[in-house]
Amino acid sequence: MRNINNYIKLDAYRDDKFAKFELLFAWKNMLVAGAILTHILTYFYFYILI
Repeated sequence: MRNINNYIKLDAYRDDKFAKFELLFAWKNMLVAGAILTHILTYFYFYILI
């Protein structure tokens, strides 16, 4: 019984770590996408302005 409990704890810990990693990955992707979008918008803005 204690063995199963330890397995559950380990699994929950692993899921938590994975979720944190996934969140970090998503945040970095969002940052990159935002940078690209800003570049494109700035380019179009100056293209229309000039």
